[in-house]
Amino acid sequence: VTAVNAVPKLFSQMSPEERALTVRELHGGLLKAQNAVCDVLILDEIFWVVSLGVLSAEELAAWIRRKPLHTELVLTGRNAPTALYAEADYITEMRCVKHPYGQGLCARRGIEY
Repeated sequence: VTAVNAVPKLFSQMSPEERALTVRELHGGLLKAQNAVCDVLILDEIFWVVSLGVLSAEELAAWIRRKPLHTELVLTGRNAPTALYAEADYITEMRCVKHPYGQGLCARRGIEY
C-alpha cells in the first residue's frame, strides 16, 4: 500500500488527492483483509483511522460483521467508538508509562510505523 510505505505524513497535512488515495487504499486493504485466510487479524490503529473520519464507525462495524467466523480480530487505537463495543468480545485499555516520544524521538520506521 503506497500510503503506508511512503514517508509518513499526517492525514491533516495531505493534499485532497493524497487523502483520496489513502482512503481508497484503506478500503482496498480492508477488502484484502476480509478475504484473507488467517487465524488472527490485527488492524493496528484502526480506531485512529475512525477518529480521523477516514472510515466511519458504522463502516467498521459492518466490516467486523462480515469477517470470517474463524478469524480472531484485534483492533487497536485510542478512543474506540462506544458504538463498536457491542461488536467486541474483549476491550482493553492501555496507558503509556514511558515512551521514546516523550524524550523527543520521532516515529521510527519498523517500530511506530
